[in-house]
Amino acid sequence: MIAKKSVKYRKDSHTNSVLGLAWKKEFRNVLASASVDNTVKIWDVATGKCDITMEHHTDKVQAVAWNHHVPQVLLSGSFDHSIVMYLDSGG
Repeated sequence: MIAKKSVKYRKDSHTNSVLGLAWKKEFRNVLASASVDNTVKIWDVATGKCDITMEHHTDKVQAVAWNHHVPQVLLSGSFDHSIVMYLDSGG
């Protein structure tokens, strides 16, 4: 019998595969990630920490994109057939 290896996740990390990434054009230390765990996370890559976790989708999140003209706006698209627009009030 093969023993199952336990998986240890870093605090605030995704708990399943990441399907999409998007750099914020104006603030290159900000990265958004979309995951099979139904969440979107906004990361500060300078510190390596997750600043925001969004759980607004009910199925896998396939894509994320920052708006090039309005850099505070993040769009996410999911297998739940929805697109969510998020307004980032931070940097």
